[in-house]
Amino acid sequence: MSQTPLSNSSALAKVSVISVSSPLAPSIRDEVEEFFLKSADISLSYLIDPYHAHGSGEFLFSSDAPSDRWQAMRRYLEGPEEPPLALIARGGSGAHELLHLGFRAEVEEALHSKKAICGFSDFTVLLLALYGIEGLTLIHGPSLLGFRAEVPSLARSKNLDSLLRLFEGHRELISREELTMISGKTGSVVVAPLVGGNLSVLCSMVGTPFLPDFSSKLLVVEDVGEAPHKVYRNLCHLAAAGLLDNLQGVILGDFSKCRHLQGKRPDCMEVFQHFFARWSFPVYSTDVFGHGMRNRALPIGKDVQCSPEGVSLVNPL
Repeated sequence: MSQTPLSNSSALAKVSVISVSSPLAPSIRDEVEEFFLKSADISLSYLIDPYHAHGSGEFLFSSDAPSDRWQAMRRYLEGPEEPPLALIARGGSGAHELLHLGFRAEVEEALHSKKAICGFSDFTVLLLALYGIEGLTLIHGPSLLGFRAEVPSLARSKNLDSLLRLFEGHRELISREELTMISGKTGSVVVAPLVGGNLSVLCSMVGTPFLPDFSSKLLVVEDVGEAPHKVYRNLCHLAAAGLLDNLQGVILGDFSKCRHLQGKRPDCMEVFQHFFARWSFPVYSTDVFGHGMRNRALPIGKDVQCSPEGVSLVNPL
């Protein structure tokens, strides 16, 4: 499949890479670096080696010691010469190890210029823990792993383009053709900041001091490889914790491979329709973000307008 040309901003001639969770297989290094250089003339700058611990188990499921991963992030936040955007190497597991009671204050102290960090999956830990820090833009979007050759070239190009377009001032995030309304008042227009990420990881943060206030927010969630009854359990967990009581709305992303092994009902869509019927806020479904081939960049914490006409930023990034 041919690769579509990408627009690029000179401000993104280089992108940093931070590893906060699991390591990457060394075999994909050439793949991802070649893609960025050929697609958008972007070079990658590694703040910590995400490849060396792959398969070793030295740091359990993580790419490096928690202190080393935090110091790599600190170097990015402190360095005025660092690019405005950093990609998370991949998800997996390990971001929880970075959390401690002073973590948010340390990030605020280290942040010396406006920066943006993009990732998803296990990065949801930081999307929540660092929510709302002035000068730090958190983006639920593709990680470096998503640009490996296994992913079709056109999908990689479109995912990268969605990220670049944010930095060029484009406001549209999800078009009307990409949204399906599941429940709520028809024609509702919601203006609210985005919050959320991976559903399973989000649930693991409930009860910790690192969860932001969900009131008056627009929740975005996705997941991968969870059976429908587990998706339902996690939604019930959020409801029992009171996190859904004052939401403005919900956007459900791609729930990749979230099905019964024998294909039995109910499927995830039936779960969503049943579960959200009790609330009046609008609930939409889309397949443009998550663990599937499409992973649109969504700036968490930024105000968006959501309606049957689509989802767009209120103010350009």
